[in-house]
Amino acid sequence: GEPVFIPSKPQDIFGGKYYATVLYASEDSLTFVYARAGTVVKGYTVHYLGLHTDPNLVALYQESKGNELPGLTLDTPVGIATDELIVAIRDNGTFLDARSRKDWWE
Repeated sequence: GEPVFIPSKPQDIFGGKYYATVLYASEDSLTFVYARAGTVVKGYTVHYLGLHTDPNLVALYQESKGNELPGLTLDTPVGIATDELIVAIRDNGTFLDARSRKDWWE
């Protein structure tokens, strides 16, 4: 039942406000990338499964056209956690283990 935000990072991707781009949003999942491009080719991609995604964010995603996808800020919750929130993170290659803090997590 806690609000879920995107993990913070020091560098924005647009206008000093946006830090990630939504690639997919549904009522119970969200995929976003820490890049402006609407693809997983560049930047870290994060998948949230079992999330009560903010309905406004889902609507923004569904209304988006082409590569004009919604941007995400660090201070706006993207949804509410469920009892079984699953988080997967991937870079340009394979999926990463979120438990391996020494390799990439602050």
